Amino acid sequence: MPYKAKGKCVYKADTGEKVGCTKGPVKKYLAALHANVPDAKNEAAKTMKKPSDKLTKVIKRIAK
Repeated sequence: MPYKAKGKCVYKADTGEKVGCTKGPVKKYLAALHANVPDAKNEAAKTMKKPSDKLTKVIKRIAK
């Protein structure tokens, strides 16, 4: 995990540099940061399924 929380603030795990603070739940803030790390985006893209040919045809027909 590239980020860690201290109180309501979040820091980079490797450098200790402050990323920011939140008034809301720090777990949600961390989740949003981790979801936007480039590695996480690549992993999500790998696990996403391509739509079937039938579904693609239906979408195209609806879009017309």
